[in-house]
Amino acid sequence: MIPTPKPTKAQRDVIVKIRMTEAEKTQLKEVAKRERTTLARLIREAVLQEAKDRHKNVTYKQVIVHAADPALVREVARIGNNINQIARTLNTLNKNGALTRSEVLESLITLKTISDHLQNLVAQHAE
Repeated sequence: MIPTPKPTKAQRDVIVKIRMTEAEKTQLKEVAKRERTTLARLIREAVLQEAKDRHKNVTYKQVIVHAADPALVREVARIGNNINQIARTLNTLNKNGALTRSEVLESLITLKTISDHLQNLVAQHAE
């Protein structure tokens, strides 16, 4: 009987360097210790899960406007562009550490609510 080879585990041989403060490093090490895992695994799993959650929570809606006032549609499009610019700025501030995660999430939820209200407004005027 020929022995079946064990499935090979992906070798993690790529090193990624990131910059952080000593306080952040200490905090991450404490979390890793509390979770009984390595610092690398903690960071890897957190980032990959966050990316997965972001992708899962994105909903794509398409509103087809047939009879809405063209001026209304243009104005809503301008507001939508402003919302996108604000969201990009929030994400940049978050990456730079200028805002806390809760501040960013609260702001993005507010922007999503405004966007939903605009879509409802256009849909009502399209009927």
